[in-house]
Amino acid sequence: MHTNYKGYINKLAHALQVGAEVIYYTLPNGTAYMPEVGTLALGGENINQSYPQVNGVNNFNSSLLSGYLYAAGQISSNSYGLHIGSASLGIPGSAFVGGYDQSRVLGVVTTQSTFSASSALPIDLLDIGIGVAEGGSPFNFTSKSGLLMQGNSSISVSLQVLIEATIPYLYLPSSTCDAIASQLPVTYQSDYGLYFWDTADPQYALIVSSPSYLSFTFRLDQGNSDNITINVPFKLLNLTLDAPLVATPTPYFPCRPLTDGGSFTLGRAFLQAAFVGVNWMSGAFTNDVWFLAQAPGPNTASTAVATPIEVSDTTIGNSTNRWIDSWKGVWTVINSANQTAPTNSTNQPIHASSTHISDGAIAGIVVGAILLVVVLALVIIFCVRQRRRRTASVRSRQEYDLLNRNPGIGQKDESRLTEAGMSELETSEIDPYVELENSQRAELDGHWARELEGPPARVELEETRSQRPALL
Repeated sequence: MHTNYKGYINKLAHALQVGAEVIYYTLPNGTAYMPEVGTLALGGENINQSYPQVNGVNNFNSSLLSGYLYAAGQISSNSYGLHIGSASLGIPGSAFVGGYDQSRVLGVVTTQSTFSASSALPIDLLDIGIGVAEGGSPFNFTSKSGLLMQGNSSISVSLQVLIEATIPYLYLPSSTCDAIASQLPVTYQSDYGLYFWDTADPQYALIVSSPSYLSFTFRLDQGNSDNITINVPFKLLNLTLDAPLVATPTPYFPCRPLTDGGSFTLGRAFLQAAFVGVNWMSGAFTNDVWFLAQAPGPNTASTAVATPIEVSDTTIGNSTNRWIDSWKGVWTVINSANQTAPTNSTNQPIHASSTHISDGAIAGIVVGAILLVVVLALVIIFCVRQRRRRTASVRSRQEYDLLNRNPGIGQKDESRLTEAGMSELETSEIDPYVELENSQRAELDGHWARELEGPPARVELEETRSQRPALL
């Protein structure tokens, strides 16, 4: 190691030792505990830093790591690139000063401006959602948005958050944490200010092993309406509390409702899946610039692509690798073809491409079925009526023909009429004026025609129908 580095590391170790004597974290229930590890500052806007007196130790001046190395001419700029990764899932951490590992930068990169007073890294958070990268879904939906503002009318368009690697959780509004938790098998533990996973729920294993993720959508940059989304798989949000916080290891979901009026912040839980870099020297904006992008999963090249950040750089390059490929073989894809349809439970699995029929489609089917039944009924009624009319017409014709062929119908014809389907002769169906056959015709002798004496020529048939009306 270079001699100058040794001097710097010794000063840094002394500063950490002094600081560790007074650093305590406090749980919501009031329990205080010391951190097991300290923090390493990767740089700041000012190369030279002054530290106050701590536990009787006088103030001393020093330089942060990146600034010291830049001043010594060892790196290209006062800058760094960081991807925290995940030890439990085999994603090695990556920390570069004066540059970054380009293989840790996937997709679109956003450039933001720092807070000059605090060197904080602010960005506008537009939404939080849940999605599935591939295959079936462990939820009763394939995607859900609007979780950031759900139940909180005070968030109008966006929420400014800080990106901070020195704190562990996702510090968000209570309404946001509750909205996310309502979709998960978790319960809130007020003593810890965190949500514990219900490991007995079958959905727990499905969710934390599947390609499902929590998505964070940010404003891409100043003056730009485009967005950038970073996905954090639920496999990375299945973290474990250990001693001294709990007696036995306990899986938890790292969303902590912010109730003390501090800044909403995305900490290390978020940076497991995100790359962050800073150039403290760019000077292109009013303040310095920093970068945010999607980081890869466990399938990451073991050899880093070391890329310098120059003093004037306001953008950085990315890798051509795909994020989804970096998780292949690590998460368990739910087979949508064999997946069981969801029950009434809120968090039951469904197909990625759902075959559920929408309410509108169901209504259309019902209306169509009703119309079909009505049309069929009308057709049947029409056919029945037409058949009855044809039957009545045939009967009338038979009756008329029968009477014309037999002008003198007596008692013996009653059975024939009955066989023809007539129970009674209707006067309206029989012509009462039947002309006499030629042998019966006679002209009156030289007298004017007059009406014959006696009963009228037009008579009604008696009940026996043995007589027939005739015109003489």
